Amino acid sequence: GGARPFAELIATERLRAAGVPVPECLGAIVRRVALVAYRGAVATRAVEPSANLWVALQRTADAGERRRLCRQALAVVD
Repeated sequence: GGARPFAELIATERLRAAGVPVPECLGAIVRRVALVAYRGAVATRAVEPSANLWVALQRTADAGERRRLCRQALAVVD
């Protein structure tokens, strides 16, 4: 258990190596909080200007705008 933050760090660095514009990973940490539970985090450098897709989708109720935002995000990684 507890491998997810490290898997996310590796995946992000693989995307970066492939030319996908992703935030720079600064590190990952895992802390065991119980016998079968952990807390983990990945630290990244802030990217300005940038937008969080999830937040942007929540800020608009317009379906057309949501589709436009998703198409833009897909174009970055596709």
